[in-house]
Amino acid sequence: MMNKKSYLYLFLLFTAFAYGQVPSGEELMGLHQISTSDHLNITNPIEGSLLYNPADKKIYLYNGSNWVETGSNSGNDISFNNSTGKISLSNPVTPGNEIDISNYVRLAPIKDIAGNYTLQSSDTGQVLRVTSSSDITLTFPSGLPTGFHISVYQYGTGTVTFVGSGATIYNRSNRFKTAGQHAGAGIISTAANEFHLVGDLKK
Repeated sequence: MMNKKSYLYLFLLFTAFAYGQVPSGEELMGLHQISTSDHLNITNPIEGSLLYNPADKKIYLYNGSNWVETGSNSGNDISFNNSTGKISLSNPVTPGNEIDISNYVRLAPIKDIAGNYTLQSSDTGQVLRVTSSSDITLTFPSGLPTGFHISVYQYGTGTVTFVGSGATIYNRSNRFKTAGQHAGAGIISTAANEFHLVGDLKK
């Protein structure tokens, strides 16, 4: 007769064999299939519960107050409100589906420039506040990535002159200096080593 150890060994061997096989469809865990009209009538749902809506082929999560989609096929179910800083589920639109990220929205960083300066790729997206009382030169070197962009403001009394070093700067009126104190300018790279300059400028 087989002893207990032998039975245990055979049981573990059978279990390992069974779990090593690809399961059939009926062995998979499935979610309850409930239509939209029915899932809104579920009484006392538990936060974190999931269900599947066969009509729109989406999974819904109960967040403690509402059933919300856990994903989207269209990519249009999430919207961002610039004025309130909130992300919302646009389908369904109900109070409680908003996530407030207003305290985390990235503002343009301010960087003070006190003298002649050569731009770096890490400067993209920044606002340069030129505080110098003497005229300075802002140099655009070659190699800055296409799409690189900055805003420049003459905060002090010193004029800012925009020059390229291995890069070309374009302005429709051939004006490459800030017009005076508090003048502003914007510049963006529209192609490799090419920049377009606009703003309150002079020759």
